[in-house]
Amino acid sequence: MISQELFDETVLENEEVFDLSPAEAIQETVEQFEKSKQSVHHLSLCHPSSKKGQLERTERQQFTQALTLLDTTCVKDDGSVEMAEGIVEALVAIHEACSNSATNSSSSSSSSSSSSRSSSIAFVALLDQHEGIYTLLSLLNVIQEETDLLHDDKVTVLMATIQCLITYLSSNNNNKTTTNNQRDLTKAVLTKPLLQLEWTTSSSNNDNNALTIAILQLLQVCCRSNELNKKIWTSRHHSLRRLVTVLQKTKEENVILAGCQFMAVLCRFDDFRTSSNTDNGPTISSSHDTVLELSRCGLVLVLKDWTDRCDCDDALLKRKSEQLLPALLTTLRVMAVHDDIVQSMVAVGLLDTATRILKTAASTASTTTSSTSTTTSSTRAANDLELVTATIGLLRNISANDEIKTTLCCGHNTSVLPCIMAIAQMYPNQPLLQEHVCGLLGAMALRKPKNATRILQCDGARIILMAMTRFTNQNTVLQRQGALAIRNLASRATPAEKQLVLETMECETVLQFAGWQGNCVDEAYAALRDLGCQVSKTTIHADGTISTKPEMFG
Repeated sequence: MISQELFDETVLENEEVFDLSPAEAIQETVEQFEKSKQSVHHLSLCHPSSKKGQLERTERQQFTQALTLLDTTCVKDDGSVEMAEGIVEALVAIHEACSNSATNSSSSSSSSSSSSRSSSIAFVALLDQHEGIYTLLSLLNVIQEETDLLHDDKVTVLMATIQCLITYLSSNNNNKTTTNNQRDLTKAVLTKPLLQLEWTTSSSNNDNNALTIAILQLLQVCCRSNELNKKIWTSRHHSLRRLVTVLQKTKEENVILAGCQFMAVLCRFDDFRTSSNTDNGPTISSSHDTVLELSRCGLVLVLKDWTDRCDCDDALLKRKSEQLLPALLTTLRVMAVHDDIVQSMVAVGLLDTATRILKTAASTASTTTSSTSTTTSSTRAANDLELVTATIGLLRNISANDEIKTTLCCGHNTSVLPCIMAIAQMYPNQPLLQEHVCGLLGAMALRKPKNATRILQCDGARIILMAMTRFTNQNTVLQRQGALAIRNLASRATPAEKQLVLETMECETVLQFAGWQGNCVDEAYAALRDLGCQVSKTTIHADGTISTKPEMFG
């Protein structure tokens, strides 16, 4: 590993020998080391004589001192930890130095923000190449039994350690790379005893809620986008049952929120790495088995209970639950992948809750348009957006059941179609919500001509085509859901209904454009075919030749 001192000496030497400017000397030195296959990500790349460079080197020296203090921490044979004096301050310093690369990845016009992110990435790279990361792992053993939670110093060390690990392991989200050390560390973290979660909820000390939340956040970071890690955690003895027990016992909303966010990660396949980038070949989703086990542990009832608490007439509680209720509905949505689970959700009244939320949001849409306070109406719309998106997403998955989707579409007092149309027009620029609307309408129309007719009567075709037109080049998933919805509407439609769809917003042109996008060729083709349009599939091969497939049915 190249030291900062060697890099600085090389910069000054290149500047003097080749008569280069400071910027040219930096560029020449970086290229020189990169050609020799040496990484420079852990270095300060500012000129050592500049004010900024001197400041970064001072911060780097302080960071190195904190890492050195980690090395003095001793792990005994029995697994207990003998901590050095000042260990908490060192952990805080490491967390703060690395935190900028693990927070918001959005670009900033501020040069100071940019340099801060750049230096924090260097700190993460430096930590990645230091043995101190394994000291962090050892510090997770600072609490050996429940009575240790009564020692504030041990709890403080554990909290600081978890924050450091979260920061370090989250850094790859922005850098789009995961180092071997990070992969190894996440596996090791997941094998640590999870009894800490039980201790924090069984203890009478309410301050341990923060510790419970931190542990759940750490588990979420370790399992996100990594199916192998999910399997490691869920395969542990009663791990999912323990998690549900934690959520049953707690009375703290923030604990439920962290638990929902973690379970949404566990129950959703999000590992899209190629087999060459994974540890054990192609990834296989474990989400279905996880959902079934969580359902058997009674999670649906726990989430429904908290949904009822949030969906009440208490205005104060509603304001406090603005984040929690969408998280609850999102977790329920990722669980609605099995008909037995869907039936249990309907049995406990979740369908009524979702319908009530949509009707309230639709009525809010009509009242905010006449509001005299622009600030108030925009704030209300922003607060409602996440909630209605989660609700429509839940109904989208629930509508895999033919009986339920017919009730939602054509029920006398249970139809949500007018509400969905109003909400879709209220938030025309929200791609995720529009995708859920297209997916829901497509699911309702599948195999149900009566539902398809009802959707057309409510101007559903125009809602779908408006979404596809607005997000032509930005969202291929939405294009696919839109084309699939049009296909389901047209598959058993009457000639008059098909003509109505074709006359809506240049439908044929919109579908043809969608067909040029690789992820929705089949759906666009099927929609055009079922509408009676002349359509064929054309393939441009790598050698430049073109072939056209004949019309297919199915």
